Amino acid sequence: MIVFAEKAPATLAGVSFMREGLSRRLEDLRISAAIRDDIVLAAAEAGNNIVLHGRPIAGSIEVTLRLEGARLLLEVIDDGGPFTGFAERLAAARVASGAMDFGESGRGMGLIANALEGIAYAPGRPNRLTGWRRLYARRPRILIVEDDEAQREMYAAFLSGEWDVVTAGSVEEARVVAASIACDVIVSDLHVGKEDGATLPELIEADEQHIAPAFVSLSADEETAARRRALGSGSEFFLRKPVTGAALRESVTLALQRHSAREVRLAHRFTRHVDLLWSSTPPSRAFDVDIVSCNCTASAGGGDIIVQHPGASRTRIALADVMGHGLGAKAWSIAFAAALRALLHQQPGTSPGELLYALNDLVCRDEAFSAALATIIVFDIRPEGRVEYASAGHPAPFHLRAAGASDCGACGPLLGVLEGAAYETQTTILGDGERLIFTTDGVDAADVAAGGPLPQWLLDACAASDLFETGARGISVAATAELGAQPADDWTVIVLEGKPRAAA
Repeated sequence: MIVFAEKAPATLAGVSFMREGLSRRLEDLRISAAIRDDIVLAAAEAGNNIVLHGRPIAGSIEVTLRLEGARLLLEVIDDGGPFTGFAERLAAARVASGAMDFGESGRGMGLIANALEGIAYAPGRPNRLTGWRRLYARRPRILIVEDDEAQREMYAAFLSGEWDVVTAGSVEEARVVAASIACDVIVSDLHVGKEDGATLPELIEADEQHIAPAFVSLSADEETAARRRALGSGSEFFLRKPVTGAALRESVTLALQRHSAREVRLAHRFTRHVDLLWSSTPPSRAFDVDIVSCNCTASAGGGDIIVQHPGASRTRIALADVMGHGLGAKAWSIAFAAALRALLHQQPGTSPGELLYALNDLVCRDEAFSAALATIIVFDIRPEGRVEYASAGHPAPFHLRAAGASDCGACGPLLGVLEGAAYETQTTILGDGERLIFTTDGVDAADVAAGGPLPQWLLDACAASDLFETGARGISVAATAELGAQPADDWTVIVLEGKPRAAA
């Protein structure tokens, strides 16, 4: 679905015009300000550098933004000279881990690389830059507290790219920031102007809105005394100034692991009380189709849910993936499960696409859902091996036949992003022994969320002849070997198999 398309002269005024139009259009979408700003930044940076550095100079620039399921796809086209060093500059910008690489080319590749998750460039004429950004992936957020502006910007450059970075120039400003947005790690100098950075853990621990972040303290003071003071105030790690980028990134990585462990403990306590409300297990058979499923929860917990609703003429199953990890994702998954269950009972005769339309309408109109995003696929199993399905930003199902696996291509906008969005119901007929695979993107987020193929290890496990006899044990074994016993993201797999049908 095209949400924005504009063509303008290749001038700075033309780029500014398109930037303003893109920003206004993105305001209509229910997406985070960070994603909105990154998309606008990437488009503007690409446009500005086409104008300033294209040789020969471009005559026009065209910007198109598409909403493809759970991601935004940005395309910038120009008719000027190609950027022959694009791949090398992009690789260098990514290796720089957040450094702003304007270099001799002046193309700001660090900015573009940090704003988008995937980028491709095809030289022309016309030249075509394509990039995408998932709508529901939240990177860990790091708050840097430092009164010296130069050092504050340097630390931000060290950490940007891999993580979302926000900054504060005082203890009070840090307290306000941490109270308004969830921060996973706070990196703070022990001396923030005339204020005491060692008081931050106690100040922020008192805020009950968010789980307390992990702390990394910095100081140029004598190491032993400063370390004792930092660790005694609640910091997990201490670094002596001057601080290198490698040392800071390593400490933040370890601090994130500590923060995740806190969420694990809380999520496990919470989950014991709500599991029965949260998700269900599909039946082993519906009409002429056998069903098997398996799943694993991420180390910090998460939001994959399955809701089923049997009926006289169909068995309906909804597979959803709520954004995030830990307690927040668990809570939102319960909210989505409750909304789903209510709609399933109120509108039993609707198609999967009509159900998603109603659910999207509820999410868009109810302020309680304004902070939540989820992908979902709803499928109905009917007699004669007929499977009808519709998707809201969810990875497409794959049809597994003797000749191989093919993408079924079901994709509609992510829930809650666009009011009045339409969701198409598609149909697949499962022949004897044919299988249909439904997954969440935790099986391989980099490719599956971007519309790519299922990983080969999963296809092999789903094709096993004894899959239904072992209760999907082969999938669990293969997933553990590939993703680990405590994966980075929840994953769920549901496999349907068509069975021989009685002769008429």
